[in-house]
Amino acid sequence: MRYACTDLSRLTAQLWHECDILVYNNGYHIGHETFMNIYKQLTGQNDFHFSPQLIPEVRIDKWTKEVMQWINDEYFHMRLCMEPLIWRRFTLIKPSQNYCEIFLLSCFQQCRLCARKSTHQYLCLLCGRLLNLDRICYDISKCLSFHANECGNSAACFLSISNRLILIVLGQLGAFWGHLYLDANGHEVDDLTSSVPLYLSEEQFRKLIEDWILQSFQIVFRDLTELIVD
Repeated sequence: MRYACTDLSRLTAQLWHECDILVYNNGYHIGHETFMNIYKQLTGQNDFHFSPQLIPEVRIDKWTKEVMQWINDEYFHMRLCMEPLIWRRFTLIKPSQNYCEIFLLSCFQQCRLCARKSTHQYLCLLCGRLLNLDRICYDISKCLSFHANECGNSAACFLSISNRLILIVLGQLGAFWGHLYLDANGHEVDDLTSSVPLYLSEEQFRKLIEDWILQSFQIVFRDLTELIVD
């Protein structure tokens, strides 16, 4: 029962955090004590007055639909029994402020299979892993889908190192969200050969996080094989 209550507290704390009902600091330990605090807040045993009106209905609807999709997934039982369980906030890792730093760290990375310079590189903003893939050794679209399945339950957010665009992957589908890195004047730079310094746009990053948390994207998704070109 204690373990079940701890898992329940994690789900509830995650929901409250995303709905801005009760925001937890990064690194906050969610355990049995958290469950007791949540129970007190729900039952009105302290000064915190809980009201369903505090929760936007659209967010509750999206959250419950996501949970039902996980439960209906054929691999749900297998994943539920996997150890160790990893609890990660439903948000994105903030990349470097300067795009040049990311490029320099990745440009000389080699493909694990052939040891040649990778033709396709993607930085996962969920786990921070840099995927170094060569088109001769790998099916790029399948690799992205596989990582999305392992890292984000079929959903992942990548920064493409080559074209500097954000790539959203949902299962076998994908779409380019837009630019995170802009020039000093706040403009997008589409010329891939340009040496203009690019910096992380805080406004764009906030918008990306909002879209990611709500899973609400104003972009058209297509088969990944149509997006990934040589």
